[in-house]
Amino acid sequence: KILPILRKLIKFDAVLTGNLSYVEQQELARVCEARKTPFIVLHKEGLSAGIYKDSAELYKYYKFIGARMLVYNDKVVGVLLGTNPLAGLSEDKVKVVGVPRLDYYFGDKKSSTNKQIVFFSFYPKYRLSKVFTQEFKLREAEKRADDFHKWIMNFAKNHPDFKVTIKTKVAEYYLDYVLDLYKNNFKEKINNLIITNSASSAELIKNSAVVVGYGSMALIESIIAGKAIISAYFGDLASSERWDYFDDYPELINYIKTEEELEDRILNYNKYLGYDPKKREEFLKIFISMPDGRASARAEEAIIETIKKYQC
Repeated sequence: KILPILRKLIKFDAVLTGNLSYVEQQELARVCEARKTPFIVLHKEGLSAGIYKDSAELYKYYKFIGARMLVYNDKVVGVLLGTNPLAGLSEDKVKVVGVPRLDYYFGDKKSSTNKQIVFFSFYPKYRLSKVFTQEFKLREAEKRADDFHKWIMNFAKNHPDFKVTIKTKVAEYYLDYVLDLYKNNFKEKINNLIITNSASSAELIKNSAVVVGYGSMALIESIIAGKAIISAYFGDLASSERWDYFDDYPELINYIKTEEELEDRILNYNKYLGYDPKKREEFLKIFISMPDGRASARAEEAIIETIKKYQC
């Protein structure tokens, strides 16, 4: 009852959403279909679809209702339409456009300082439990994650001329994990260390010479931005399991096994910065489809095309 009135007042041509699984979205999508209003999902999940073995499970109990789904890459399409296709979705309803928010990095390059680094913290309980299912391997991976965080803090302590930022996700428990490690291992304040859950990730990447993390979209963003990238190493614990976005492209990243290696890679980052352009291009195509900075334009074109189809 409300939708036709709302459409008359606001005069919108389509309804956009960023997900497909919430009950309210499903109900709204049904009404849109009944009222001939295009319901378009700007799918912001599933970057790792087709990378990790359980990625298809993300869509197991969902149903797509709507006019169009715009996705990041071809691997997402492969999972959505694969052996257990997402109910309600067909090939003509899904379109690969790339990752619009990453267009930002293809614009003017900001000059970064060689005395600034950012570490995108990862929360072991969630990040690692998806990869390491054997209990003893998970415990060892969690210990390494704790140590890795402490190495970053220790680097800041030993190099006061560097500005070191540890960026966590927004939820308080992500921030508390890092703050607890800091409080429990360092008695004195480290003045050049910032621990935050609110700073702009994009600005931190653009303004830093070195980006540190593990299994994070921020590292893919950093490849686009041309930054030196450092990651914790868990490969020896993974056995035959995929454990990182960079499994097939280790030359794009610097995996760290010791605190000494971490310090060397940061202090001498220029030695470890060069990417093979061909490998970089191949890697980015896997995750963001077309690394040309035009994902926003493709998304806009697909939205307009869908609206026009419904108006016919």
